Amino acid sequence: MSSKITRLEALTDISAFVAEVCASHATLPRKLQQIADYTQQFPDRVALDSITELAHQIGTHPSTLVRFSQHFGFSGFSELQRLYRDHLRSNSVGYSSRLEGIDDVGPADVLRAITQSAVQSATDLEASVDAELMDEAVRMLASANTIWLAGSGRTVAV
Repeated sequence: MSSKITRLEALTDISAFVAEVCASHATLPRKLQQIADYTQQFPDRVALDSITELAHQIGTHPSTLVRFSQHFGFSGFSELQRLYRDHLRSNSVGYSSRLEGIDDVGPADVLRAITQSAVQSATDLEASVDAELMDEAVRMLASANTIWLAGSGRTVAV
């Protein structure tokens, strides 16, 4: 682990850990780079999925996830996962927090917030989609016998 952050910071501060991963990315072995990329793209999955599931999704072995964790000063993957879980927990807004100020909001305000959120989501989606990959995905879905859907994260409740 470099001297940029201390081991204690890496174990308790997700921002410090992410900065360290980014700073050392080019010097990591290829498999550890894959894991680093995955942790940046899917932090919620790192927090919630088992080591076996993550290894399968990344295309590596669970022992490589342990090696990645130890490379950055953690005793093992569980300790790294705890950092991601704590971060996820601290960024979750509770139900009572979402209800604060609800009396000051009228139905038109709720509709406006929902539609603005939907427009922004659609704009972000359109900008992020690769047309060729989308065509390939549609072909795969069209030929599938069964399609399973699962959700993650939060949406605006209606």
